[in-house]
Amino acid sequence: MFLASLASGYGMLALSFAASGIGRATYHPLAATVLSRVFGREALGRAIALHMSGSGIGQVIAPFMVGLFLTYYGWRSPIMVWSGLGILTGLSLYFFLRRQRENLTPGGKVLSLPFFSRPMGIYLMAVSVWGLPRPPS
Repeated sequence: MFLASLASGYGMLALSFAASGIGRATYHPLAATVLSRVFGREALGRAIALHMSGSGIGQVIAPFMVGLFLTYYGWRSPIMVWSGLGILTGLSLYFFLRRQRENLTPGGKVLSLPFFSRPMGIYLMAVSVWGLPRPPS
């Protein structure tokens, strides 16, 4: 979304949305894997519930907050600020999870880069092609 706020034309906007879609497509499978590895069976239900409710709350609050600022600052600045908060959260999670290496590898099953298998790669390519904007007819 931050790249979308910098778009100077339709092509750059479409490209940034395609990249955003690829990032979102890999997020949920990884989130479930990481949560199950970090919290284990005892607390997994509460962790996933908090994760899912936080996501829902964010989906409700984000358009409202950005919409409030749209009237004063246009559309680019509020999206940049909101995206900046997401980038900050992502970096925080990255540094936090880097120190959780022992908790993320139970039984020697390593979660390694690029975090997805061949079927996941095929799925991502299919979703990317399907999500490209269609020219008007």
